[in-house]
Amino acid sequence: MLEDDLSKLIGGEPGALALEGFERDLWRRISLMVAARKAAKKLATWQGAVLLLMVLGVSLAGVTIASRSAGSRQPILSSGEQIAPSTLLFGDRR
Repeated sequence: MLEDDLSKLIGGEPGALALEGFERDLWRRISLMVAARKAAKKLATWQGAVLLLMVLGVSLAGVTIASRSAGSRQPILSSGEQIAPSTLLFGDRR
């Protein structure tokens, strides 16, 4: 990680390193790297918050739908229904 940071600060090309304005350029590059890291942390925080809100929203919707449909229960494996698994596999034998 330190080697990557140093290579980013130097610019990758050893011959491109000029001594005039070196310190000013170095501090500018350091401030750019710090700003990029802060932005990445802020982005990760926002992504986590959005993911949390999505999970809570889907959970709340599921609980709401399940509680509203609790009174109208239909037997799933009933042989009298047209969409029963046995009817779907073997056809209606009535």
